Amino acid sequence: MAVMQSAAKRKNWWRIGLVSALILTASGLFSCAATFASSVAYFTRKTRAEVFGTTTTDRVEFGCASPETASRYYDAPAKVASDSSVAPNKVPNPYGKLGSPAHRAKVQEVIADIERRGLKYQTEYPVKTINGVKDTRFMDVVAIDPKTGRIVEVHQVGRRLKSDARVPVSRERDALRDVRHSPEVRDAKRIFHDYE
Repeated sequence: MAVMQSAAKRKNWWRIGLVSALILTASGLFSCAATFASSVAYFTRKTRAEVFGTTTTDRVEFGCASPETASRYYDAPAKVASDSSVAPNKVPNPYGKLGSPAHRAKVQEVIADIERRGLKYQTEYPVKTINGVKDTRFMDVVAIDPKTGRIVEVHQVGRRLKSDARVPVSRERDALRDVRHSPEVRDAKRIFHDYE
């Protein structure tokens, strides 16, 4: 009799395990369906209410803890700021890629010096880097030997550290370091100019 009871218990445990596995599988599929519905909402730009249903009961079925939470989450109005309520963000460089008026004035001084020495110049010259911080660096001014057509000088204009006036700020150091091993400017002299 004891043997029969243990066999019956084993059968029951097996059934409980099977039912548990089916429940977990169903919940996993349900979770996948909810994730898919979220993706559909995102990629088709439909609202969650359109995808998940409009009633609170539907929302609870899709994973919210309670009807109150569902209502708060799905019925909340979208927060879309109008142009008048948006605070202007601080732009890191309002003058754009070419820099501030002081930066541009220093670039013009460098260009005048290059021309005075009988060299050609090019501004914002793109240089492909090898294992650099960035893939391409744009040098403020490059001096080109008119006879050979090779770049002989690379000029970078920027700011220096406040703590040590001899050292450029990190982005300028990175730019000069990145072009050091580039084949087209490897033998060129790298020069930094402070514009402040």
